[in-house]
Amino acid sequence: MDRAVSVIARVGRHFASAWMRTTATVTVATVVMMFIPGIAAAQTPKQAPIPTAEQTPSAATVRSSQPEFEVWRKTILKTPRPKSGCFVASYPDTQWREVPCTTPPHKLFPPKSGRRRTGTAGETVGDGSDFSAQVTGTVSEAEGSFDSVSGVTSESSPDGANSYSLQLNTDFFTTTTCSTSPDPASCLGWEQFVYDTSAGTSFGGFMQYWLINYGPTGTSCPSPRGADCMTNQVESDGWCPFSVSGEVYCVVNGMNAAAAPAEPITSLSQLTVTGDTAGVNGADDSIAVSVGGEVYSASGNNYFPDLSSEWRDAEFNVFGDGGSDEATFNTGSTMVVRTSVDSGVTSGPACDDAGFTGETNNLTLVDTIEVPAKSEFPSLVFTESNASGSVAVGCGGAVSVAGLSSATSTPTPTATSTATRTSTPTSTRTSTATRTATPTATATRSATATSTPTPTTTSTATRTSTPTSTRTSTATATQTATATRSATPTATATSTPTATATSTGTAASTPTSTRTSTVTATQTTTPTATATPTATPTPTATPTSVGMLSITPNPVNFGDNTTEGKTSKPKKVTIKNISSKRSKISVMITGEVASSGFGMKGAQCTKTLAPGKSCKIEVTFSPTDTTPQSGTLTVNDDAQGAPQMVTLSGSGKAPK
Repeated sequence: MDRAVSVIARVGRHFASAWMRTTATVTVATVVMMFIPGIAAAQTPKQAPIPTAEQTPSAATVRSSQPEFEVWRKTILKTPRPKSGCFVASYPDTQWREVPCTTPPHKLFPPKSGRRRTGTAGETVGDGSDFSAQVTGTVSEAEGSFDSVSGVTSESSPDGANSYSLQLNTDFFTTTTCSTSPDPASCLGWEQFVYDTSAGTSFGGFMQYWLINYGPTGTSCPSPRGADCMTNQVESDGWCPFSVSGEVYCVVNGMNAAAAPAEPITSLSQLTVTGDTAGVNGADDSIAVSVGGEVYSASGNNYFPDLSSEWRDAEFNVFGDGGSDEATFNTGSTMVVRTSVDSGVTSGPACDDAGFTGETNNLTLVDTIEVPAKSEFPSLVFTESNASGSVAVGCGGAVSVAGLSSATSTPTPTATSTATRTSTPTSTRTSTATRTATPTATATRSATATSTPTPTTTSTATRTSTPTSTRTSTATATQTATATRSATPTATATSTPTATATSTGTAASTPTSTRTSTVTATQTTTPTATATPTATPTPTATPTSVGMLSITPNPVNFGDNTTEGKTSKPKKVTIKNISSKRSKISVMITGEVASSGFGMKGAQCTKTLAPGKSCKIEVTFSPTDTTPQSGTLTVNDDAQGAPQMVTLSGSGKAPK
């Protein structure tokens, strides 16, 4: 009874609001579409929510900002869950720990209504207007995160402050689950990976599944069917019907919700949502929510067994708290969103100027000024803002970023027959990106990596004949790509790696072979390989250990308090060698360079840092006008990922 009264109250409120916005003459179809913003507005029945943000400290506040944390997070995500259910891993655990699941909410997170024109620039984000990462193959895993969040101090939805959802959504796709529909050709599947917090109470991370246009009014949803379906609510035990303009949609939640805690909107940059299709980390599809120093995981019910062969677009963003609600941010909010996709390739995804969820926020898609860093998987990076002067853009404002190359593998050789194969691939790749906005910077990066796989083992057996074959192949490839976009910093990066690999293995009746996966890596049976801009492999080379640096803070935001033509007070930046003391690996720093509009006060850090040691530098901002400005502090060093890059930003203030 309580649930029914709650539904009636919320529905009535939405209808009253809708009536105030319309004229006296309203068609039935219009009433139905006006009803969509309230479809999930019904209050969630009593359940055991996770403690509120007020009851527990923000987990994001304790999240490690050091590089090894992200390495650990990626590693634990690749660690298979022991079984279906809910698990948590705390840094630096190497195994998942089983925990009780929580119950997903009964609220709906419906698909877009169609009232907005998909892909039309100038609209706020959501309900069909968004940038989605699109691949040419199919997605097996996707992840949503925020490269940076600035100016965000508050957010609210109709349910109150700190009421929002993070959604990682698939596109609408054909699926065999529609086979029982009266019209399977018109039926489409849709899956959402959702982290939901409402007025400081978290409902964790869960999956919601939809069958769109399953059939005309009166059609029963497929089995299993929910035992206690109520109007405009969803259950976890089976499909429930939902009516839209004479069509029946079917919806069901996954049985499990990961027990991720509530986080205030100010912790947005510390939250990450990962969605996997079945087979990636277990027999079922799954969601993982990274919060602070912990990762929470829950398995789904795999209602779409063919998702891995149909998922082509991934949408990620922050939206209202279900029911087609809007997340309203304070004026001056800006965030850089990253949607990463694994489709088996390293090339960057295309931008699809479209979204799929019915929830919204009050931000506008604007041009992405900064050049994003690479991540493990290819990514689409874009910016949204409601700061003064924000100008809406189309997909040209987003940036497609290639993923990092996969690692090489070394098979083990076996006995008696000799084959020698030499391959010398030489590859030159030059890319130039030009964008129009004030500062101009040129960066050249070079890296040297040396690896020595396991020594060759040779065993001798007596045979009548010993065949010997020698093959030599030489491949040369040159690729040049030039892209021009309207924004500004001009960045030019040139790298010319040359790699030569020679392998000699002893194998019974199978000659040794060499495989090359990318222009910078060679897979061999037992070679010693050196990849540098100018080096040649050395059989007696020893592995080179590389140190790790942590730079804090990163990014550095000077705000809008510096008068144009003046120089800001300096901000301190700490550079620390975070290699373990047992490694005894020192890192040599040769200097720092700040891009135009930013500078340094005092001496640079030019020293060799032992493990655990640090040095400080001071960075300043000298705005030339009142528009938002961004730049980079480059730290030249010999640590992992050198050179290190620190994002700088700020806005000038008009003189009095």
